[in-house]
Amino acid sequence: MAENKTERRLHRAMASRNLPVRSNVNIQGYEVDFLLDDRVVVEVDGYHHLSRDGQKRDARKDRQLRHLGYRVYRIPAEHVWITPERRSFVQKLQLHLQAEEAALQRDEALQPLSGEDRAKLQRLREHLHATKRTEDTTDADAEPEEESPRSQLWRHLERHFPQRKQR
Repeated sequence: MAENKTERRLHRAMASRNLPVRSNVNIQGYEVDFLLDDRVVVEVDGYHHLSRDGQKRDARKDRQLRHLGYRVYRIPAEHVWITPERRSFVQKLQLHLQAEEAALQRDEALQPLSGEDRAKLQRLREHLHATKRTEDTTDADAEPEEESPRSQLWRHLERHFPQRKQR
């Protein structure tokens, strides 16, 4: 679980939006605050990140993580406590993950799916279908008029991978 109150608050905000989040993950000797979907690093920057040494340390860490293939996002700790800033940051993360998922889907569409990949896609469809109407409404920051990421992904899957009717 997250180390401090600010990190716990951001963790709850990300988890309530169904983002695949893990906290306090070690990546080749670097401890990161959050890891999303095994490729996106999220760091909460408190006051100690403002010093010259802190900024140098963060820049070195970010460079190394990017070199390893991670996308790094940083959010000032005070923004976690401001609802519009937190909401905007979490939405940015959602959009990033959706864009990566869409790119993967496009790449898969260009190549024939193996039997195993087809089975994984079918399980994903079934999971999304089963949970399509059970959107998490516990996050007070969620705006009801927006389409959820799960609904967007479901619509994308239906459009690009239509199921054939079984006879």
